[in-house]
This record gives sequence, structure tokens and C-alpha cells, in this order.
Amino acid sequence: MTSYPGTKAELQFELSGTSQVRIAKKYGVGRKIVRRWLKEHGLVSNYFKGIDNTGLKDMLSEGKSPFEIAKCFSVKTNTITSRIKYQGMEIPEVIYDAQTTKDKCAVFVDEYNHGIVPGITWGDPNLRASIIHHTSTHILQSDKLTERIYRIINDFCEGDLPKCLETGQALKFYTVTKGYGNSTHQITRKGYAQNMSSVFLGSSKISQELFWEIYNSLEGEYRPLARFGDLNSEVRVRVNKNDIKMFGPEQTNKHCYYLDFVLGTRNIEFDGTYWHSILGRTAKDEVRDAILESKGYMTLRINEQDYIKDPQKEIQKCLDFLRP
Repeated sequence: MTSYPGTKAELQFELSGTSQVRIAKKYGVGRKIVRRWLKEHGLVSNYFKGIDNTGLKDMLSEGKSPFEIAKCFSVKTNTITSRIKYQGMEIPEVIYDAQTTKDKCAVFVDEYNHGIVPGITWGDPNLRASIIHHTSTHILQSDKLTERIYRIINDFCEGDLPKCLETGQALKFYTVTKGYGNSTHQITRKGYAQNMSSVFLGSSKISQELFWEIYNSLEGEYRPLARFGDLNSEVRVRVNKNDIKMFGPEQTNKHCYYLDFVLGTRNIEFDGTYWHSILGRTAKDEVRDAILESKGYMTLRINEQDYIKDPQKEIQKCLDFLRP
């Protein structure tokens, strides 16, 4: 399709209610073709709720970042950055002062957490430059932006970073935000609590009690293979688009699963009474188990009420499952 299958007025009407990307998908063409149609008819996309190129330039000149502009118009950041690039505009270079840098870092940490680096790179390149500028004289263990951000949100600390007392690894910014980090360093909640005098309870206390009982009952050679929250963080398993298509988006919209207790390819899930009594939860759990099985994990589920009634029976059930 080389030309728009309609009149200029029809194309203008479509532009008023949707984006170039959606128009391209509607007609099965690339965005370059849609831009060609606009050029041929002398039209400009105005899919930013009234913002035009002049308004975009004004906001950039006022010091607003693509991230902040996107927030104003309830669109994605890459939508704004693409518009800026396509129109040949430039983001004025500026180095924020120390307090502004800290405040902006806090917003990005709260917004993205683990995705903070790409978030800043695309959303506010000036913030990235400011972070590097304000930490240029600090004692850095690495050049990672995450470490620099950690120092900034902790009032530009210059010494060695606090360490997890169990693993000896430096705590990272998302460890402070979430309480622990699912990283290769396996920073634990317990180590975080000892260091920071607080704890983030991502799992129920009773489930961790069960997992400690299981762990302490394992033979020595099995213990290094065990993974659970209080010990060394939970195992994370990615869920891809094919999994969602196969099992149905109505049953799973997850992009990753966090496994409660793992030993090799065997996974124990603790089903708390509150969450797992919700209508429809059983079907979702069955889909979760099926997806995990397709990835090589066998799952045993332990019901909270069964554990409360007879702890030793459930502990033995888990040990039998882990030692086939």
C-alpha cells in the first residue's frame, strides 16, 4: 500500500484519536509509510493531547526531561524521545545541582527500581550526566551507575558501601528499597536486617519457619543447593510470551515467577490461607505449576492449615519429595 486509502480529512480524523504506530498496524504498513502519508497531505501527528512541536520545544527549553514530559501527557517515555528525535530537536544539556540530582534519582528509583539505568538513559540523559559528575571524586568499587545512584540517594557517601553480613557483598540501591536483591550476589533479607536494623517481609513468617526446618533437616551435601528467601534469596524463573499464549493470558500475566523453596529442580510452594483461598487462585496455581514443569521444575504444594495442624507430617512430606 503506497498511498492512504482515503481523503485528507479522514486521515486527519484518524490522527486526532490515535498514534502513527496504531495507524500503521491498522493498515499493515510500516511507520515510514504513515509518515509519508502525513507529508503528502501536509499533516502533523498531534497525538499528545494538544502538544505541538512548538510546545514540545518550550517544555524542553524549560528543563523538562522526556520522562517528565511523558508523565504530563500520560504517554510512554520512548514515545516522547522518538518524537524529539524525529523532529530533529535536541535536549538542552544541563548539569543538575546536587539536591536536584538526588531528588530526581529518588523518583527514578521509585518508578523503575531494577530498570533504573535504562529508565534514566532514555528518560533523562542530563540526570545520567549529573550522576557521573557528582560522584566523580567518590571512592567507587566500580563504574556502575547503580553504585553511583546508591551513593547519591544516601547523601553522597564516599566510603565503602555497606555490606550484607551473610554474603559480604556490597548492598545495592534496590536492596535498600526492596529489602533484598535477587542478584548474583544473593544478598539476603537477614543480612540486610542486621546491617540496616529493619527487615522487608516479602514472604510470610510461617513459610520461612517451615523452610528453615527443612533446611536444617537436610544432609550437609544438600544444603549448598537449597534456595529460599531467608537463606539466600528466591529462585527467579522467567515466563516468556509463548508460555502465556499456551496457557492463556486469563490465567497468567506474569513475566517471572519467584519460587518459594528450591533444591535442584524440585520446588516447594507454601500456600498461605489468605491468598490461596481467593476465587480462581487454584486455576492460576495449576497453570504456574504446569509452566514450571515445562521448564524442568517439579512442584510440591504445602497448605498452611495442614502445616499448622501437623508440622512434622508436612516437613517429612517435603523431605521425601526432595530426596526421591
